[in-house]
Amino acid sequence: MKKVLALILVGLVVAAGVWFYVNKGHEDVAGEKPELSINATELVKAFETNEQEANKQYVGKLIEVSGKIVQIDHTEDGSVNLLLESDNPMSTVLCQLDPLQKQDQSGISEGREVRIKGLCSGFTTDVVLDRCHIIR
Repeated sequence: MKKVLALILVGLVVAAGVWFYVNKGHEDVAGEKPELSINATELVKAFETNEQEANKQYVGKLIEVSGKIVQIDHTEDGSVNLLLESDNPMSTVLCQLDPLQKQDQSGISEGREVRIKGLCSGFTTDVVLDRCHIIR
C-alpha cells in the first residue's frame, strides 16, 4: 500500500511540474533592453563564419537587429515573419513577430529598413529570432 501511495505522490509531483512548466508566464520582451545590437548582414556572417562561436555569443539572448525587409510572410495561424536581407542570397535573418503581442505593422513593407529585437534561437539556413518586436 505504501508503494502505491508513493507512486501516486511521485506521479502528482511530476504532473504538477509539467503543468507549471507548460503554463509558465510568457516573457514579454517588448519592455526589455537588448543585450546586443547588430545589423542583419553581420549577424548572418557571424553564423556562417563560425557557428559554434556565434551560438555562444547570440543564442538565447535578446538582440536588436537592423536591416532591409526582403519578404513578409503571413502564416495560416496568423503569425507574421519578416526576412531581413544579408549579403548571402541563401541566408536571411528570419524574425518571427511575437504572436501574443498585437503590434502596429503600419509602415512595414518589403524594401524598408527596420529595427527589430527578438530572442535568437540559432541558425538553420537563416538566423532565427523568436518573439520579435518592431522598434519604433
